[in-house]
Amino acid sequence: MFRTLLSAALLASLTFTPIAQAETIESAKAELAATLVNVEAGRKQTIDSNLNLGASEAEKFWPLYQDYRGQISELANQGISTLIDYARLHNSQSLTQVDAANILEQVLKRDAQRSVLKEHFINKLSSEISPRVALRFMLIEGQLDSLSRYDALRQIPLD
Repeated sequence: MFRTLLSAALLASLTFTPIAQAETIESAKAELAATLVNVEAGRKQTIDSNLNLGASEAEKFWPLYQDYRGQISELANQGISTLIDYARLHNSQSLTQVDAANILEQVLKRDAQRSVLKEHFINKLSSEISPRVALRFMLIEGQLDSLSRYDALRQIPLD
């Protein structure tokens, strides 16, 4: 599992371009959106190879997972916009206290929404498939989320 996660992390880190270096805001959005598609494909492959589902479990799991990831992807797309807004304001040295408060509120709201979605999905997995599958998924997903979050956060200009 570690080898698969490491491969996914390396793939993701090779495909990200720091937002501060993007030629335009639109090109940064396009690059990040394309990267999310690649990362999502790698995520699904990692989950598939590490969850060890039986045929009947897989038949139940994948439709639930697709719905869950669709909702999470919507939040991720909103996060891209927030990240781009911050980078644009930071790079132009025009980030006001009001802007910072608004961005902070958006990030915290999205994190809370993500937690609610994840908890709902884990509970659904636990009841419709098994607590073992739900726990295993939660552990795998947690590692993948950490890698993705690290990759996204390292793109934020701190200087």
